[in-house]
Amino acid sequence: MMSRPRTAAATALVLVSLLALGAVAAAAPQIKRVKDISPGPSSGLNDEGVEFTRLGPWLLFAAGDGVRGLELWRTDGTRKGTKRVKDINPGPGDSGPQRLTRLGDLILFSANDGARGDELWRTDGTTKGTRRVKDINPGAAHSSPANFVRLGKALLFSATHPTLSRELWRTDGTRKGTKLVKDVRAGPGDATPDDLTRLGARVLFSATHDVTGRELWRTDGTRKGTRFVKDISPGGDSFPDDLTRFGDMVLLHADVGPSGRELWRTDGTLKGTRRVKDINPGPGDSDPGDFARFRRRILFQANDGTRGSELWRTDGTTKGTRRVKDINPGPGSSTPDKFARLEDWLVFEADDGIRGAELWRTDGTPKGTRRLRDLNPGPGDAYPGYFTPLGGWLVFGANNGSAGYELWKLRR
Repeated sequence: MMSRPRTAAATALVLVSLLALGAVAAAAPQIKRVKDISPGPSSGLNDEGVEFTRLGPWLLFAAGDGVRGLELWRTDGTRKGTKRVKDINPGPGDSGPQRLTRLGDLILFSANDGARGDELWRTDGTTKGTRRVKDINPGAAHSSPANFVRLGKALLFSATHPTLSRELWRTDGTRKGTKLVKDVRAGPGDATPDDLTRLGARVLFSATHDVTGRELWRTDGTRKGTRFVKDISPGGDSFPDDLTRFGDMVLLHADVGPSGRELWRTDGTLKGTRRVKDINPGPGDSDPGDFARFRRRILFQANDGTRGSELWRTDGTTKGTRRVKDINPGPGSSTPDKFARLEDWLVFEADDGIRGAELWRTDGTPKGTRRLRDLNPGPGDAYPGYFTPLGGWLVFGANNGSAGYELWKLRR
């Protein structure tokens, strides 16, 4: 039988369909592996925690090539431009660079050279410009500097000193400019300042005091300007955590005994520190966390006691706090985390209960929340995360099931 000739309308429809298919293909995100740093099935990156920090044309991070241990590396997003900066702990031992934080044209971090323990280091991205700033806990003992946050021309951080225990410090990147801010605990034991988060000219943080327990504090970087904010859980510890700036407030989660661990907000004052919503009503914990700013809202994970740990959003009000999507339907948890902005999406890791922990994206709506790619095909986990922008791409770590946890990149 002879086929009928196409009408003009039918021909136009075919052309429109082809153009639409081309547009879909063009709009598909590009996902590529940058480099197999540790060749074979072993991992070049540490899937327990990768920190990519921007410095000029590079991202700096810790990696191991299977020969020199976990050391300081840099990448410009290309295979050829991905190389080790310095073997800080010479030979196969790990220097374990971590908490990489930008200060001007330097990155400060913690590392162990095999002789002085985990101490404060700095780098300009070159071998020659990578050196220890100060041995805060002299000898082979560790000061383990952590929780860096920029305030003015300095970084505030926590560190352990042989006589002062773990307290609040500051540095300008020089040995002389690295000093104690305040002995917050004011007694034996560690204050352990944590979750340092800047809000205007102050930094909010969690710390332990002999009288109030572990509660919310603030500092302007001086001894006199470092003070207690609020006893959220009187007679106990509220353990404030995951402090994240959002406009003129900081969101966090805290434990208040009878109502469990829930979503709170603070402006750094006693009066301005209050609970946002009891997401898991009653004594149960909703355990909100992994806060990420997106479109005048914060997206995060929380458990309402019926749907598991799923994707939520908030504008800092009770009414504006709601679940976005039940990614792993029913009581199971998808545990969305490691959020990062990619144009008008947030990309993140989530597990729908079928494909494992894979690469997802959301625009903050149920319909706009979907898996991008099954990087580790089938039920295996890719554990994508630690997304960091570089030259129009998001650089991240992931495991495709055959090459270990390695360096990848993604763009729209």
